[in-house]
Amino acid sequence: MSPKLPAWSVLAVALLLAAPRVVRASPGDPSVATGGTVTTAFAYAANAVALQEDGKIVAAGGACGLDCEFGAFALARYNPDGSLDATFGTGGTVTTAVGTAYNVARAIALQGDGKIVAAGSAANSFFALARYNPDGSLDATFGMGGKVTMAVGYYAGDPANAVVLQRDGKIVAGGYAFNGDNVSNFALARYNPDGRLDTTFGTGGTVTTSAANSNADYWGTAILLQGDGKIVTAGWVEFTFALARYNPDGSLDATFGTGGTVTTSFGAYPLSAYANAIALQGDGKIVAAGSVDKSFFALARYNPDGSLDATFGMGGKVITALGPLDSYGFPSFDAQVKAVALQGDGKIVVAGDKFDGGSVDIFALARYNPDGSLDATFGTGGTVTTIVSTDSSEHNDSANALALQRDGKIVAAGASGTGGFTQFALARYNPDGSLDATFGTTTTTLTGSTVTTTTTTMPPTTTTLPCTTARCTLGAAVMSPACAGQTIPPSVTGKLTKAANFIDQAAASPAKKARKLLKRAKKALKQAEANATRAAKGKKLSSDCAAALKSAADGVLAGLGV
Repeated sequence: MSPKLPAWSVLAVALLLAAPRVVRASPGDPSVATGGTVTTAFAYAANAVALQEDGKIVAAGGACGLDCEFGAFALARYNPDGSLDATFGTGGTVTTAVGTAYNVARAIALQGDGKIVAAGSAANSFFALARYNPDGSLDATFGMGGKVTMAVGYYAGDPANAVVLQRDGKIVAGGYAFNGDNVSNFALARYNPDGRLDTTFGTGGTVTTSAANSNADYWGTAILLQGDGKIVTAGWVEFTFALARYNPDGSLDATFGTGGTVTTSFGAYPLSAYANAIALQGDGKIVAAGSVDKSFFALARYNPDGSLDATFGMGGKVITALGPLDSYGFPSFDAQVKAVALQGDGKIVVAGDKFDGGSVDIFALARYNPDGSLDATFGTGGTVTTIVSTDSSEHNDSANALALQRDGKIVAAGASGTGGFTQFALARYNPDGSLDATFGTTTTTLTGSTVTTTTTTMPPTTTTLPCTTARCTLGAAVMSPACAGQTIPPSVTGKLTKAANFIDQAAASPAKKARKLLKRAKKALKQAEANATRAAKGKKLSSDCAAALKSAADGVLAGLGV
């Protein structure tokens, strides 16, 4: 009798037999940055980047972790040489508390008049926007004092993950929102130029779309705007890439996919596929990029009607392993795409991170030819990896956003750090993938109103604020040193977020309803613990991280009283 394969090896075999051919890249040793990078130690991570017409670079993110109880929108503007632009904010940086808590910017867009729109979440994860004047001050003509927050769904837990600007000045933000059954839906909101909701869009200015399986979570991560005014959003649902296209009025576009939506699996027994970014080609085709099982770079290209483009990769899909495959068909390093950009020659640039499961997490980029093959003229065999962190023993680096300069240079923005502390990090590459030595290297540490440029990347002291809520306790575990540099599976973070949402709702509900909500929170926490344990056994999460998450969940469970 043949031995029974573990579940994760069965999935790997399925991937190799039924999914698009795995392209095994040979990125070689990562380059240790000696030029071409910039780090700024005033905020946790840059999640978005954009280029101004004058060549200046704007990066946005959060001044603490995504589940932090405090924090702020954080923006920095850099001169073309990588130095901070002293004409922006205070010494080149701006932080804004849009809501009372949980503030983080996840996307930015630049208006033609030089104003900057940042979108993200605030105050229990509401959709949150802020608009800044070109000098970094808040634009008082937008919303209330330059800020807008709103709940799109039934529960608190609605982050805006992307933002685009229409030609008429209206602003479209996209992400996800929870419905009355605490299931996430794709979510869009459209705002007038003054920050008021545009009531001609959807229902009162917002649109939510549920998955075909009403119990499945639709996670929206990216949006794009077509030339005809239609809006495409992307994310994932039930182990598949998920896309939806909307007409300008917010109704689903029935000419796209099935009733306006498309899902794409990778493999006969689909491994978890996550679309994190999308881009629109000049011919109307749509490129979605993300990961398969958080282990492979994954791309899919769609025709304008939502069907897969058979001229791209194998049947419209490409997966790339950043290293050799083991005996079970998995690469030695995990990897995921977080951003995608299209060159004028049709080549596709993606950026994200490459993680060894231990203490090494680094910037990773790849460039593909228009047919989906790796571009051998870029880096080593089509890929580039870069260590930004100066710590020789631990690297917590991740590229979260991309922008292409007119001269063909590539700007990647994200985070870099060590020991649980990370900071804004930018790297600029020449068209061939080599680091651009004319950019940086500088490390800027902000202390009060004083700005000093040094070679020291770690702050002299760290102050830890005590957690007073379940959300903070769970978020602190997610951001703890035990989990630093790891991509915690959504099956874990999603359940923790649900539990925190239930507990928040219970605090504002009558006793009978509160007890029901707390029971649902208990169930979600137990599921999070089980999923963390499975992830650790499958080597997708370290045992120390799983233990930290379980300890935090147990602490919250002990205080529920149900």
